[in-house]
Amino acid sequence: MEEDYIWTVQSIDRILEINQFLPEDEKIRVISISKGIDKTIKSHEKLRASIRRAEAAGIFVIYSGRIPLLGLGRDLMADPEELVSYTKGIFLQKGKQSFKQVSP
Repeated sequence: MEEDYIWTVQSIDRILEINQFLPEDEKIRVISISKGIDKTIKSHEKLRASIRRAEAAGIFVIYSGRIPLLGLGRDLMADPEELVSYTKGIFLQKGKQSFKQVSP
């Protein structure tokens, strides 16, 4: 069976529909797709369009390969509502040596 992103597209679009009816303080604000987006897979352009719609609606969409973070960091006093509040994880900020030290 050929791999296809259509189910992910439909899921994102459904989240957008649901968000229209949720109170502001209960809206879905983040979608995490635990997979990279490969342009050789069927429906990849539809997926990218769906992600753009979600982002335009104020939802942060993260997926493997989107940004080279390998974990997120945020100053505890930074506003969690602002995307600019997030940085690379601490172990990445300190470099590979620190990563090796914290890895089991």
